[in-house]
Amino acid sequence: MRRWALSLLGLAMFGCAAPAPSESEHVVEHGQPAPPPTRSELDALIDRLPPVGQERGRSGRWELAAATDEMRVKIEGGVSLTSEQWKRLLIRTGSLRFPDRWKPDRPIAVPMERTFVLLLTRVTMIPRASRLNTLVCGSTSSGGCGNCMESAREAWANQELGILPLGHHKLIFDVTIERGRPFFDKDSAPPAGIVWRGPMEFELDVGFFPSVRVARDSGDLAPIGAVGPYAFLARFPALAGVASDFGLVPPPTWYFVPRR
Repeated sequence: MRRWALSLLGLAMFGCAAPAPSESEHVVEHGQPAPPPTRSELDALIDRLPPVGQERGRSGRWELAAATDEMRVKIEGGVSLTSEQWKRLLIRTGSLRFPDRWKPDRPIAVPMERTFVLLLTRVTMIPRASRLNTLVCGSTSSGGCGNCMESAREAWANQELGILPLGHHKLIFDVTIERGRPFFDKDSAPPAGIVWRGPMEFELDVGFFPSVRVARDSGDLAPIGAVGPYAFLARFPALAGVASDFGLVPPPTWYFVPRR
């Protein structure tokens, strides 16, 4: 009787205990996706993003800057950014150069440029003020001839929002960021569709300010804002100057923004 009682006690103590986790179960646990980055971590990453024109470097082969590639991977992985963070990302990279001052007698220039943070992605900004123009940058398709791509790039870089009267303006845009699919490697590409959609707000003062020529970014010596059929010469200011001196082409017209 005593031996039978001890046997039951042993089963209760050892047979009913939870089994130790196996090595494979530890692997599954450690293989769980990392927790999403906090808002402060994303803000810090946005602050490290280089401007358009400095997003790639050559180290044996062409590769993206570390911060650019890290943000690209997070966005393609589905990380959630706020409206203000998207706005800071576009402005920080120079993908969007929205002025905060302008003259009343000139169309407001809003140059845009593709950033490698957003590959195969189109940014569409529809102003809620009906008298203003929609701003667009990027494409959801890959490929195309070089001439077509360059023509689109010049169109994005020379957009006009419209003319506003004197005073302080608070402009709200309904922004859609949409990702497409590549022609090749579709299985490994992130899913196509709407990456983000929401409102984005900008403030702008219109008045008679001193003006200064707009620069494309710190990595590009050519100013931006040339309009007309010779806009491509904006990327080669020395060539544009020589051609103009010899009367071969009319000099480019540059946009001007108010000096602070």
